[in-house]
Amino acid sequence: MIASYGIYLRDEMLSSVGLTQAELAPLGERWNSGDHAGAEAMVEGRMFDLAVVGSVDDVLPRLESLTAQGVTQINVGPPLGPDPRRTITLLGERILPAFAGR
Repeated sequence: MIASYGIYLRDEMLSSVGLTQAELAPLGERWNSGDHAGAEAMVEGRMFDLAVVGSVDDVLPRLESLTAQGVTQINVGPPLGPDPRRTITLLGERILPAFAGR
C-alpha cells in the first residue's frame, strides 16, 4: 500500500513522518512504470510510518490518534497479513465498531 498510495500523499501529510513528495518520487516512477516489485523493494525507513500495522491493541490507539488529528478515511490492506480471514473478522468485530457513528 505504501508503494502504490504513498506517492499520492501531499507534503503536509508526509511531513508528519519526516518525508516529502520528492523523496517518494523515485518510488512513484518505478511503480508507474509497472515495476511494482521494484517499487515495493524501495519502501524503507520512515516510509513504514505511513502504515498502521500490528495487533488490534496496537492498531486501535494509532487509529484513534489519526482520527483525533482529522483523518477521516483509512484504507485497509492489502496485504491483510498471514491470515486474511482473521484480519477481516477482527476488523468487523473490533476495529470498525470502535469508530461507528463518527
